[in-house]
Amino acid sequence: MAQVSTVVAVPEQNVFAMNEQDAFSVELKAIGEQLKTLLPNESRETVDRCLDLYGRNEFVIMVAGEISVGKSSFLNALIGQSVLLTDTTETTAAITYLRTAEGVPGVRPDHVKITYRDGNVEWISMHDKKRLTAATTSLAGNMKAISRVRSAEVYFDPKTLSIPKGITIIDTPGLNGSDSHAELTHREMGLCHAAIFLLDATKFGTLSNQEEFAKLYRYAPEVLFVINKWALVR
Repeated sequence: MAQVSTVVAVPEQNVFAMNEQDAFSVELKAIGEQLKTLLPNESRETVDRCLDLYGRNEFVIMVAGEISVGKSSFLNALIGQSVLLTDTTETTAAITYLRTAEGVPGVRPDHVKITYRDGNVEWISMHDKKRLTAATTSLAGNMKAISRVRSAEVYFDPKTLSIPKGITIIDTPGLNGSDSHAELTHREMGLCHAAIFLLDATKFGTLSNQEEFAKLYRYAPEVLFVINKWALVR
């Protein structure tokens, strides 16, 4: 009796595409590592971010604006949870990434991954406001965060908050704050796929806003403007 076997055909072009993409990823990483040897530390971080974004294959939406325009409050309202710390003064001191924990190995749902510039990593519960304040904000004159922390990544439990897989939302320091804060945000502009620019209705049309508009349009493919504090001028 003849033996019957089942063969599953995989389109040849798909196999070629996968192999080609894997080979390109390896080559891109090698080029990035070589490039980093020629660059200062701050530029090396940008190369690392580019490689990380390519590896994640994610769509990045950045939220930007001046100090205390309400960026973190806007995101808290958008996600329906008071996760990001807020204040009436300069608050956010670290680039903060919001992602789902779904399908991401090795992460802790409803925790914040703090990556320090010395390479150390710390996980903090998103409900531990005291530790998060010390690690990620400029409140009470805390200037250590901006110099020590490279990034903060918030991983939401998909059971409590549904951020679509493959989407990352970025909360950024104020553009008209300290030079180091603004530099962090400008660096992210060139790495995002879309941006939401928050405007304060009571300060609309300032020179600072106009200058930042020009930078955003130069880097971000899509820009959405949101006017906050509208009730204060009605």
